[in-house]
Amino acid sequence: DQEEALVLSDRIAVFNQGRIEQVGTGRQLYDEPTTLFVAKFIGESTSLRGEAQASGDQTSLTIAGQKIVAYGKLAGGRKPVVLLRPEKLSLAGTNTPPAAGQNSLTGEVSEAIYLGSGSKYQVTLRDGSVAIVRSSLEATPFSIGDTVDLRWSVVDAKLLADDDRADMTMT
Repeated sequence: DQEEALVLSDRIAVFNQGRIEQVGTGRQLYDEPTTLFVAKFIGESTSLRGEAQASGDQTSLTIAGQKIVAYGKLAGGRKPVVLLRPEKLSLAGTNTPPAAGQNSLTGEVSEAIYLGSGSKYQVTLRDGSVAIVRSSLEATPFSIGDTVDLRWSVVDAKLLADDDRADMTMT
């Protein structure tokens, strides 16, 4: 039970097929996973894939015609994936431009669950991937079928090697 391990442990080791993937505190494993396996194993997340281009200390991905940016780049031509945690994402109407330093992808709300202290949304993006968003109480809640912009700060995106697609390389 991942939640119980996070609550009770000072240090946690995540194993994958008998091999240690990462050792650290619960916060380190959640906030700074070193592999996509660890990121998926510890908590909910959204994984974004697209055509990648590295430049300087940034990597940009083009996803269904929309460009996003993440800090960092991967060595050895490995294919990147951008990992986002649900609480780092927000939703906005498509008529509001994103703030400076903010990424934005358009999608459609496919699930909306009121949780009392906030809401949980699933947003199906134009490329078919699904983003999970947890928000505190918003002034205007969104409904299933609404077209929205998924937004996040560039600094909240975690760039990892795409373990699920090890045969692909980055240009």
